[in-house]
Amino acid sequence: MKKNTLLAVATTAAVLLSPNAFALKVLGEKVVRLESLSDYTTCQAQSYSGAWCHEALKDWVKAHPSDAFKAGKLTRASMHHWVAVPFFAQAFDKKAGQCGDEDVTMALTSAFALPADTEFTPVINQAKTIVFTHCQKETKDYLESWVNSGSYEKANLCPEMAKRGLTAAACK
Repeated sequence: MKKNTLLAVATTAAVLLSPNAFALKVLGEKVVRLESLSDYTTCQAQSYSGAWCHEALKDWVKAHPSDAFKAGKLTRASMHHWVAVPFFAQAFDKKAGQCGDEDVTMALTSAFALPADTEFTPVINQAKTIVFTHCQKETKDYLESWVNSGSYEKANLCPEMAKRGLTAAACK
């Protein structure tokens, strides 16, 4: 074997035996990320934590921004529901979100249950943008139940509701 071919084979073998293997595909002598959006599901089925798959999906959506909503649905089905919020937020920002979608509602519910003023603040803020900018009419009925769910939901939603003149008994 030529030296370059041997090096390519060794590199490919190292990648395939690493934790990255679940999120990577090999084409010829070139290592690439997901070949299609459906590869994410296959990746998740083989992965313990899903972290490498999620990183590959982020890369996919960077290259294919029109797939953000589909990526959110796939993420919601495979990971903690709130992890899908950034994909849904990207889709809504591009006018490609669907307010009545059950996966969106589950992701929002999960995001509002996260502790406020933590590393989750960006996700919580994206969830608030989805609710109050894109889907206020469709999520109106959920707001009351969300703020009645627990202290994190109150902390995450009541101040924003007050700014917008919306009331809920749990926010008083």
